[in-house]
Amino acid sequence: MFFRSLLVNACAVGVLGAATATAYSCVSVRFRAQTAALIHDLVRKSSVVDQANMKVELLPALSDNYMYLLIDKDSKEAAVVDPVEPIKVIEAVRKHGVRLTTVLTTHHHWDHAGGNEKMVRLMPGLKVYGGDERVDALTKKVTHSTTLKVGSLNIKCLFTPCHTTGHICYYVTKENSTEPPAVFTGMTPE
Repeated sequence: MFFRSLLVNACAVGVLGAATATAYSCVSVRFRAQTAALIHDLVRKSSVVDQANMKVELLPALSDNYMYLLIDKDSKEAAVVDPVEPIKVIEAVRKHGVRLTTVLTTHHHWDHAGGNEKMVRLMPGLKVYGGDERVDALTKKVTHSTTLKVGSLNIKCLFTPCHTTGHICYYVTKENSTEPPAVFTGMTPE
């Protein structure tokens, strides 16, 4: 910190010259970006939303994405949304003691569907849903209003071609529940 302060003051008064000031500026921007990324990674911890009928664990992925482990509390059956980092998903599955049966893929981009192939290799028999043939490891293409179940949870597929032409959002409810539903969008509309 002392060196950084000294360099800032020297640059400010012109002692080190324009070339050093420019070099410092580049280092300073890079330092700030690296520091921001480190703080961002430290702050992005997994968290759980726990309702009477379902539990959702938000799993940070890559530098700025999330995966979601959706758990039906009655059956202990689970689905994962956009499992780009399969090892993190498997660790969460083990932690919760659930049976993962389903992959819900919002769209084909690598930072959402890029872990599907590995996920299927690590956990054979998974059903992989998505709205586009470009989704890695796809076993069932869904369209608007397709419905499926994960345990006792009802999932309705919503065709939302905003971010990609095959984008799907997953709307999750439970029959006769007073709890609010959940929707997994993958991306916010652009």
